[in-house]
Amino acid sequence: MRRISWIVLLGLLAGCTGKPSRIMPPTIDPVQAGKDAISEYDKNGNGRIDGAELDAVPGVKAALNKIDKNSDKQVSADEITERINAWKESKVGVMSLLCRVNFDGKPLEGATITFIPEKFLGTAVKPAKGTSGPGGAAMCTVDDPEFAAKRISGVQCSFYKVEITGPTNRTLPSKYNTSTTLGEEVALDASWVQSGLVFELRSK
Repeated sequence: MRRISWIVLLGLLAGCTGKPSRIMPPTIDPVQAGKDAISEYDKNGNGRIDGAELDAVPGVKAALNKIDKNSDKQVSADEITERINAWKESKVGVMSLLCRVNFDGKPLEGATITFIPEKFLGTAVKPAKGTSGPGGAAMCTVDDPEFAAKRISGVQCSFYKVEITGPTNRTLPSKYNTSTTLGEEVALDASWVQSGLVFELRSK
């Protein structure tokens, strides 16, 4: 697990060598993103994203302990704005991200892991993906020709819903892909940075 943390750190340091240059956080308008999130997901009209509403935005739900400053299990526009500003203040735009996929307790080879930016963030954040190897590990990177041309690898700091599809010989439950409930935040202080990002999938 410690190995994953060092890979993340090396990804951050790569931006300081000049090969390639440091990538700044995505150009998101924090205030507008907060407003757009509430407009999209606040179905009961209380000005917050809470309860079952959080299930529709898994990237935010996964980061609730970082976003929800007053611990009321609700997310406000201001709290989302504050969290996006924290990404900007970190001056870290892209992080190396090695994750592992287990299925019923065993490593899953050949799974495709796709990080899809939550739509209230706009177009500045690009999707990222990776494919797991024999040990279930996958190095995920931005899936965008412009980033590839600049030799930029890694995943942008953002909120994501995560879709995982199985290898050709295995169909995974829809809750992991077409109706995904998986979400993650990519950020310098995200909860998985120290312990490693592991997806534990179950057939039932």
